[in-house]
Amino acid sequence: MDLQVLKLAGMLSARMKSGGMEELLLKDKDFQQDETDLAEMERRFREMELSEKTRRFVEDYVACMQSRCIRMAERCFT
Repeated sequence: MDLQVLKLAGMLSARMKSGGMEELLLKDKDFQQDETDLAEMERRFREMELSEKTRRFVEDYVACMQSRCIRMAERCFT
C-alpha cells in the first residue's frame, strides 16, 4: 500500500480515536460486516494469478480510492 495512504489512514485513525469514533465504529454492525468483507476480498485478491503489472495496477487503483475516501472523511471530522 502507498506510504501516503498509510500516513493519511494513521492521521484519520488518530482523530477518530480522540473523538470516540473508533468505539462507535467497532459497535456498528455494518462497519463490522464491511471489515469482514474487506478481509475476504483481500484474501481472494492475493490468491489470484495475476501478472505483476496487473496486480500493481489494481493495488494503485485501490490505494487511490482509499486516499480519496480518507481525505473526504478527514475533512468531515476536522
